[in-house]
Amino acid sequence: MLINGASLTLGRFLQFTSAPWYLLAMAYWYAAAPLLARLGWKRGMALALVLSYASGFVDLSDGLLAISRSLAFLPWFAAGLYCPVERVVVLKESRSRAVRAALAAAVALAAAIALARVLDEHAYDWFFQMVYGDNPYRALPLDLLGKAVATAIALVFSAAVLRLVPSRRSRLTVLGERTLGIYVGHRLVRAWLTFRTPLYEQPVLLDPLWGTLIVLGLSAVIVAACSVPALTAGLNRILRRRWLPEGGAGRG
Repeated sequence: MLINGASLTLGRFLQFTSAPWYLLAMAYWYAAAPLLARLGWKRGMALALVLSYASGFVDLSDGLLAISRSLAFLPWFAAGLYCPVERVVVLKESRSRAVRAALAAAVALAAAIALARVLDEHAYDWFFQMVYGDNPYRALPLDLLGKAVATAIALVFSAAVLRLVPSRRSRLTVLGERTLGIYVGHRLVRAWLTFRTPLYEQPVLLDPLWGTLIVLGLSAVIVAACSVPALTAGLNRILRRRWLPEGGAGRG
């Protein structure tokens, strides 16, 4: 609020439409973790998906207490809870031809999806508004289909990243260890660029090719600045705390 000049009122203070929504969502998710662990992955994932898709029937577009986004992304938190890192590593390093072929196909498909957006800036307008859960359903069943498509694309990109991420520790993997600091920090920088500079008013940013390259280059600089240990160490220290006992999510 100090950056964008918005008035500090109680109603505005309770609206989480920027980076802090994720911090509040994590509090919700961690609070729900014991219940999800007790339900087991089948019932837990079913509940998370139902809540996520049902949230679109309620208008929470004002960002009140980050409820809409917390529900929209709940299945992804649940999936991470039920699928520990060890299983992900086993999948990535699998020597199965079927698994390796599927991951390679995901990389190719993800590249094609990204290229379509570069060639046509409006390619995904019909479903992109459903991604964050900010907008209620207005045109059924199209909006439900849009949310399902967004989920499918997210799965494809997740598989592609799994295939491309290096197995050994490197400078690139260090960024993964500092993700939360980068996430929170980059939104503050973005808000400053949006409300305090004329950057986003430049016509060149609307060009699918040059606009994309400029944003990617600027993003790299911001990521590097936000990943310094002084900014990320405190947040990572909080997240190292174990909230569930070993094997707590493995039931039923």
